[in-house]
Amino acid sequence: MKKKITIKPIILVTIILSIILLVSFLLNSIHGNQPNIYANSNVENYSVYFSSEEKSTQNTQLNFDIESHYKTNVGNGYNIYYIDDNNILWGCGDNQKGQLGLGYSDEENHSYEKIAENVIHIDCSLIENFMLYITSNGDLFVCGTNSTNASSPSKLAENVKYASCGRYDIAYIDSNNNLLTYDIISENDNYQAKNSIILTNCIYVTGGASNHAALRNDNSVWTWGYNYAGNCAIADADIISVPTKVAENVFDVWTGSDKLNIDCYSLEEYNNIDHRFMDNTIIQYENGDKYICGAYVGNTVKNLPVYFEAIDYELICSSKFMPYPDSYNNVEIY
Repeated sequence: MKKKITIKPIILVTIILSIILLVSFLLNSIHGNQPNIYANSNVENYSVYFSSEEKSTQNTQLNFDIESHYKTNVGNGYNIYYIDDNNILWGCGDNQKGQLGLGYSDEENHSYEKIAENVIHIDCSLIENFMLYITSNGDLFVCGTNSTNASSPSKLAENVKYASCGRYDIAYIDSNNNLLTYDIISENDNYQAKNSIILTNCIYVTGGASNHAALRNDNSVWTWGYNYAGNCAIADADIISVPTKVAENVFDVWTGSDKLNIDCYSLEEYNNIDHRFMDNTIIQYENGDKYICGAYVGNTVKNLPVYFEAIDYELICSSKFMPYPDSYNNVEIY
């Protein structure tokens, strides 16, 4: 008569646990090197995928050179601004909202006017008539359409490290690496500004026609704003109302194209075209590889709303980061 073989419960549990640990180890070996790229709980938990070959695995404290990101030549369809070799800020073009900082508003088309001295960084809105500049001592000034409709430069903050204009707002980083926004809200042609901290531990912020992107000192990127083309790197959400984490292990970020200055000094040359009108976010890893999402990326066709019109238009776009510029289609890259 054969003996019945029995396995003690403790041995059975040990075997099961060993199998679970082995499976977990194998899965981690396959997927463990993928960066954790996701949206936070303020929107649905969207995800963007990278394979281990498509990213830098470094996740170190970021040593970011903010001075190399200062803008010295910006513009829109109304104005051109630039900083000369003596750190004097000049502006030309329209002044209907006092965006040339002359102390008055008018309908003349101005040649270059002196706006300020000791200026190290500038930016301007691509949609509204306002601009900003930062002086060498860290003061942030605004000219044009803002909460006071100031036609003279109005000091917004002190000890500012960096600032960018968005569609209707200003985002800036203070001396404590807090990211604040100065929102411009239209109410019967009067503007009410709200100045508030929206993110901490930030070292850089971008702006453009549609969305912002912020880089934190842990190498993570956070986006918010209009997202119709997936330019915030988030799927199935037209507007991202709060900064949302979309990438890690990043060493630089842009909105629009990977170019800070327009390299243009006349409105005729500018021709009402700006590289930041492209609804994109671009990220770069430590090894130099760049990835892009938003308009003219990938091969998905989406219907986007057209402002002031009752029809939509089709656009190729993607909310997933893809290799740049290989996946960037149908548009001239400046």
